[in-house]
Order: sequence, then structure tokens, then C-alpha cells
Amino acid sequence: MANLDIIVSASQPGEAPRIDALTKWANMEKPSFTMPFNVTGFPAISVCTGFGIGGLPVAMQMAGKPFAEPLLFRAAHAYEIAMPWRGTRPAMAE
Repeated sequence: MANLDIIVSASQPGEAPRIDALTKWANMEKPSFTMPFNVTGFPAISVCTGFGIGGLPVAMQMAGKPFAEPLLFRAAHAYEIAMPWRGTRPAMAE
């Protein structure tokens, strides 16, 4: 990352699953796009980028150099403020 400040990628392969559809070990069943940053210690943050066809969130992650948390927080905050759907929440299930 010598010439990079932030890497942007997907946080997961698709829309968030419904909470009642998750199994106890669901986080171990599918590959995690956050894993490389978790195991290397690089700081990363996930930010909602909208909603999928099921009405649940989709997200991106931003990762930075070690000790670059302030930069990531500023970038994530700037992105969230710029998005018009920021106050939108998923509909509650009946």
C-alpha cells in the first residue's frame, strides 16, 4: 500500500441475510471479504452503500494502512453524508 491511501472493496458477496435465516456458525460458512484485513491487522470499516432487492443493506469496506484509522473514519463519514438514502432504514418484518 505504499502508493495507496485507501482500498475500497465489497464487504460481503451480496445483500445482508435476514437475522432469522442465520445459523449459529453462519460467519464460518461463507468466505468473508473482510478476512484479509482482519488477519493482517490493517484497519478497515464497512459502510452501507444502499439496499438490495430484499430491502436489506449492501455495503463496501474501506481499508487503510496501519494506524490510518482517522483517515478511514473521515472517508466513511464523508461518503455517508454525501448519500441521499443515509436516513433510510430497512422495513420491519411483521
